[in-house]
Amino acid sequence: MPARPLDPPASILRNHTKMKQSLNQRELATVLAALRYWQREGLNSSGHEQEIATNEGEFPSLNAMEIDALCERINAPETDDAASKCWLLYIRGDVEPVVMGPYQNDNERLHAAKQYRQNESEDDGLYRVDVEQDGTPEISPFVDEEFEDGLVVELAAMMSRGESAISRIRTSKYFTYRFGSDEVLLDEDLLDQLENHFGEDCVIVEALTQSYILPMNSASKTFCESAWKAAVRSGPTNLNR
Repeated sequence: MPARPLDPPASILRNHTKMKQSLNQRELATVLAALRYWQREGLNSSGHEQEIATNEGEFPSLNAMEIDALCERINAPETDDAASKCWLLYIRGDVEPVVMGPYQNDNERLHAAKQYRQNESEDDGLYRVDVEQDGTPEISPFVDEEFEDGLVVELAAMMSRGESAISRIRTSKYFTYRFGSDEVLLDEDLLDQLENHFGEDCVIVEALTQSYILPMNSASKTFCESAWKAAVRSGPTNLNR
């Protein structure tokens, strides 16, 4: 078996927790280029770089999003006090804490959090970290509504008021909703998001000329009790109030 080549002494971490901020512009550019290359090619590496990136299996290597955040940190001006106060914390697998940032403001941090939610497990804890002037960190959770699409929030508000935001004429097969000046077909993904927002199933309400979709609780309020019982008896619904 051929001998394994030795890694340079500094290639594996040796309990170093800080990196000296003494890189000149050329060195910094090379570090950023190496990070971007690793972000693109790291998983396909056939060398020992993966052992370096995991400290010989001690922890997982950074994923693409984490490398992106690290590049932003390296690129961030050291004198940017606002950015140094704005961080993102997620708990990978509810076990391993990972800090990302800093971010210029909360909107930038929220954008990064939304990207993380789209690309990673929803089971991972995700938190804001704001650092006070005395260095004390304040950790706060995100609200589920912050990750919702604006369209979902707008349609849900209309539906909660009993409006026919998603409807179809009685002779049509498909439900539609308005998006700007366009009429768009309702798909299962949007319906799932709406039901997750309401925390309950949505139902079809039949009117004289059209049908429309409402959350079950809102739908029940559009009928008097006697009309609902009559509908259950005649078969249009089997949902009890």
